[in-house]
Amino acid sequence: MAAESILAGATFRPSLAAGDLARARHWYAEKLELVPALERRGELIYRVGRSTFSIFETPDAGTARNTVAAWNVADLRAAMARFRAHGVVFEDYDFDDLKTVDGVATNADGTLDAYFIDSEGNTIVLGQPPEAGRPTQFFAILAAGDVDRASRWYSEKLGLEPDEQSAGQLVYHGPETTLFVMYETTSAGTARNAVGTWLVSDLAGVVLELRRRGVTLDQYSPTTAWFKDSEGNRLALSEDREPFDVNR
Repeated sequence: MAAESILAGATFRPSLAAGDLARARHWYAEKLELVPALERRGELIYRVGRSTFSIFETPDAGTARNTVAAWNVADLRAAMARFRAHGVVFEDYDFDDLKTVDGVATNADGTLDAYFIDSEGNTIVLGQPPEAGRPTQFFAILAAGDVDRASRWYSEKLGLEPDEQSAGQLVYHGPETTLFVMYETTSAGTARNAVGTWLVSDLAGVVLELRRRGVTLDQYSPTTAWFKDSEGNRLALSEDREPFDVNR
């Protein structure tokens, strides 16, 4: 039985690592036409549709060997053409479970995917869902060595149940956007940086409950705490005190 969710209604924000924040800011503006909606020391926060993501400076940038985030768009090939004109290079793969043609992979469900690597070594997938009218959004991709183990851990520790589940993949949705997708890969646990942040209104209460459920907090301050999930993903909890409204 799933534990009661202590993160219901909390925003989950993908966190991308940067070895040089100024370089990352320039790259995202020049290549992807994205500018920060909020900037503070050591971190840039971007808005994509009704979703947000952050880029933060850390010496651990580039350690993740898995895809770390997804950006869903209405027209993949049009977006690729625009970004290629700015110099973005899309990767080509020829694996048993991932094959691309001119940078585009066609999945069994009709989803189109294209992968690129940013200036900081983060692999991001640009995707076009098969259903028309899906909102443009940017969400985290978390790596799992065993998705069944991950599903149990998120249920027991965080009270979260996947909204979609298929072979080797779990999808968790929020009220209006995708929270994150977890997929099975041998690259799980390679990222030494935080891969996402939960914005909570009562950090002390969430920390207390996580500890009661057996979660070890690596670090803790009055405004921020960190922990690892069963797959080695480092996650942050932050008191939601930002002068920033994603709905604006």
